[in-house]
Amino acid sequence: AQRVETALTRLDRALANTAGAQLAALRDMDETLQESQKRLRGALSETGLDTDRLAAQSSVAKGVGGPFVPLKIDPAAGPFEATLSALQPRIASVMRLRSLAEQLPLAKPMAGEADFSSNFGYRVDPFTRAPAMHTGVDFRAETGSPIRATAPGKVIAAEYSGGYGNMVEIEHANGITTRYAHMSAILASVGQSVTTGTVIGRVGSTGRSTGPHLHYETRIDDEPVDPTRFLRAGGRLAGLR
Repeated sequence: AQRVETALTRLDRALANTAGAQLAALRDMDETLQESQKRLRGALSETGLDTDRLAAQSSVAKGVGGPFVPLKIDPAAGPFEATLSALQPRIASVMRLRSLAEQLPLAKPMAGEADFSSNFGYRVDPFTRAPAMHTGVDFRAETGSPIRATAPGKVIAAEYSGGYGNMVEIEHANGITTRYAHMSAILASVGQSVTTGTVIGRVGSTGRSTGPHLHYETRIDDEPVDPTRFLRAGGRLAGLR
């Protein structure tokens, strides 16, 4: 993302210079955009979602408006105009992908390196010792450690919920929700809007738990999916900044 911003700055400066410098800046920007587009798609592919479809659906920004005045570019006017015209779809694609990445739960729910104590999928139940399905991942941590929202959204549950113990559930865009369980303290309320990184609770061992940890779930249309898919995508995107 930073490289795209740098390329845009260089382009802005070049517009005040010669036609040759302007064209060179556009071509440099095109190369940067191509690389950013490839890396964004590669990182987001880790989620297993149809990211191009979701990006097209979620590309409308909130809180903006005004009359539509199309940008008129005549590709036949010269090489600068032709190159600028060719850039438009790629610029739009990169901006859509960046917007989608900001909406998905790609951030880590806890600071520092993840200390996984149990993965998603089939496992031996810690209480019954029988085969069972684990619908999330567990992060071992000290009691009281802050738990953070992994994407922007709205809190739809903040209560004691059976085996989950003290649990917060957040609704995100694209039918995705996340759950954070076994908290020692809930620091969010139903209806609250949160951003990525908002502290929503603290690690505990409430509910069906053998010790202090965070049970974290990612759900799509209320069906649990492996959260590590999103965490891997977030890790790759962090490397692009």
